[in-house]
Amino acid sequence: NIGEAIPWMKGAKYGGDFRLRYEAFDYIDKNNDAGSTGTTADRTRNRFRIRLRWGFEKDYGDDWKFGFRLATGSTTDPNSTNATLGNPGYFNFKTFNVDRAYVTYQPNGLKDYGLVKGVKIGAGKFDNPFLRYSTTILWDADVTPEGAFEQVNLQLLSSEDNKVNLYGTAGQFLVNENAGVDTDAEIYAYQAALNLSTYGFGTDQPVDFTTAVSWVEYTNWSQTVLAATNTASTSYLRTNSILADDFRVLDIYPEIMFAVNGTPVTLWGDYAVNTGNIGTVDIVPSLGNDIHDSDDAWGMGVKLGKANGAHQCRVGIQ
Repeated sequence: NIGEAIPWMKGAKYGGDFRLRYEAFDYIDKNNDAGSTGTTADRTRNRFRIRLRWGFEKDYGDDWKFGFRLATGSTTDPNSTNATLGNPGYFNFKTFNVDRAYVTYQPNGLKDYGLVKGVKIGAGKFDNPFLRYSTTILWDADVTPEGAFEQVNLQLLSSEDNKVNLYGTAGQFLVNENAGVDTDAEIYAYQAALNLSTYGFGTDQPVDFTTAVSWVEYTNWSQTVLAATNTASTSYLRTNSILADDFRVLDIYPEIMFAVNGTPVTLWGDYAVNTGNIGTVDIVPSLGNDIHDSDDAWGMGVKLGKANGAHQCRVGIQ
């Protein structure tokens, strides 16, 4: 309605959300007991956290879109937009940061052009385009990458009972723009997801089978980590917590979705392996830090329901 009164606001969407969370911690490690070798005193902790976000997005013609979002959080922690009450203390103000700032181009002429059902190109700071077919084994869900990405949707088959789609995504992310060295630290990521949606099982709703394969490569990562930090401190990829050089991670994510009494059920698995596996320092195997024993990870889980609208919820086990 605002677009009718203010023409330049036509096609604009804006809004936000607020979250208040309480967390209780109870440390029962008996470090205070006689003869204990622990170094941390027994204690409890009561923590209140808030998250406040507000964003704006606007279409420019049929092809272009611009948006941004502001959110609470720390400027040094890309994995969370939470702010802890009482930290810093003395009723200090909480910071508001740029969580997103992006431009996307989706050519209208390629929304239904033969096999091509959509093309999208984006740049800036944006939602992670790889989250749909990956898990926290690879990405922390709160990270908003910076750089550029490209996506394409191809429909390979379409019939009354079966549809086959191929989704392709590529990303070029700037991790650390190093003004003082010869090369920047970057992430290059690629993902292909093949989806079959079929009524072949005689169900009222289709059964979806999806297999996604991702390749995520860190380039010049040693330019960033050096001897001070490692990938665990940034957690873009959940890799080894020891100091290491460039990562080249292969990830395989299968998923099946079906309905039980109208409730969506999703079964998924995830396997990732670091094919680079290069250490920058000597690791003492006796300490349990041999890098060659820490180059792969796996996970599996189930999700019930979908939380993509009002009065809906989703639960999961992984």
